[in-house]
Amino acid sequence: FISLDRFKDKNDRFGRDVGDQLLRAVARRLESLCGPGCTVSRWGGDEFVILYEGHPAASDPMELATTITLAFTEPFVVSGIEHFQTASIGVATARAEEMATDQLLRQAEAAGQMAKQRGGGVAHRFDESMRARQAASFGVPYNYSGVIWPAEAFPPELLPTLERLGQRLRYRANNCLAHYYPDG
Repeated sequence: FISLDRFKDKNDRFGRDVGDQLLRAVARRLESLCGPGCTVSRWGGDEFVILYEGHPAASDPMELATTITLAFTEPFVVSGIEHFQTASIGVATARAEEMATDQLLRQAEAAGQMAKQRGGGVAHRFDESMRARQAASFGVPYNYSGVIWPAEAFPPELLPTLERLGQRLRYRANNCLAHYYPDG
């Protein structure tokens, strides 16, 4: 799971046309790094997903994540302007029979959020401690906009969606605060 760091700032500064060209340049670079046997797709906004299925290199996806991180140290040239763009990468692995794709994506996204919390431009692997926190999070009350609702107040099928929404809201709020108050 690859999330471009501070992409919105570039999009706001240079305009959507340049932002779209930068996204295409990122996609091309990712495809060139992955090679055959993998799928690169834009997940939405400034996020991409790489699925390595049954590929020999899939035994060490952190190697690919490191390769991507290093490749992002080279600028992307868009409309004659060099744009330096870093990415936070979340890595999750599983055998096909062990886990559904949506669960694997949630784990990779959670690992990507940890990479962003570490300052961006790095990769983080989903690990057992994150698995325990993710499982425990379904039993705790949800807190949105100062209102606390018990998890039992929602149908079980909505809980993962609400949890992702809460994670995104908390991430965006924390990112906004860090932007305006960089010293804490």
